[in-house]
Amino acid sequence: MSELDIINEWLQIAYDDYDSARFLYENKIPKPLEIICYHCQQSAEKSLKAYLCANDIDIPKTHEVKRICVQCSEVDGSFSVFFFDCEELEVYATETRYPIRIEIDDTHAKRALWQASRIYEFVSRKIALLKTSEAECLENRMISVRMAQVQDIDRISLVLATSWRTAYRGIVDDDYLDALRDDHWIEFLTSALNGDSIFSMVLLDNQEIIGASILGKSETENEIQMISFYLLPENIGQGFGQTFYSEIEKEMRNKGFTTCVVDVLENNKRAIRFYEAHGFVDMRVKEAVTLGKRSYPLRVFKKTLP
Repeated sequence: MSELDIINEWLQIAYDDYDSARFLYENKIPKPLEIICYHCQQSAEKSLKAYLCANDIDIPKTHEVKRICVQCSEVDGSFSVFFFDCEELEVYATETRYPIRIEIDDTHAKRALWQASRIYEFVSRKIALLKTSEAECLENRMISVRMAQVQDIDRISLVLATSWRTAYRGIVDDDYLDALRDDHWIEFLTSALNGDSIFSMVLLDNQEIIGASILGKSETENEIQMISFYLLPENIGQGFGQTFYSEIEKEMRNKGFTTCVVDVLENNKRAIRFYEAHGFVDMRVKEAVTLGKRSYPLRVFKKTLP
């Protein structure tokens, strides 16, 4: 069996585990929730092991999914977005297989299916990238940026909600993130995009929205605020964020803005590194935002637009 065959077999087994879990969830009554979650854990584990195999890294004999994910992140830092998902899935490797079990309800099963699916799709894309050059991949994916339209609102809200649940896991309370609905931003976006003080831009992959930004006029003259800037987690680490931001900055300048400000949760280190790398300066201003039952500290960053 060739190396490529082995990699593909890892991915196929990972998919079979996910597909089995999905089938059981949709068709079995009552739903065997423990078995569903177990298959989801197995899918994530095998997906990540496929990535290690594709990079000629010895596959550890362990069910510790986060440990495997950390190994993947040492090759590609974008895998770090799945650390918290892996921690949650890891408990299903053993605790679901014995008479004295952890308590699992339908919400856990749905979340495990969502996590396994995202990890499988993310790894599949990463392995495809290894088989072709980055330039070829970008060309084939037809990445583009445009102004958002009213018909994009549902998709933008989905992108924001999905990104929030991943980016802020471990930073914001799980209860708040788990309750965040895909349509959370629809009302705000519907109102905002019909006015003249806020606009939105979207990043597309073959005409499908994979990133979204919302920008609004600040109280300071010629200053704009970056309200939101997110990519779907599986597209992080491929240079798309830089492409997206560059186009947004061009639009800000075209509209006559000379400065841009952005508020970042203090513990969101990835976002802070991103904005600093793009010329934003920490204004040493501390603010706070309330999400659910807690208040979280914010840091304010500002950039003079060239």
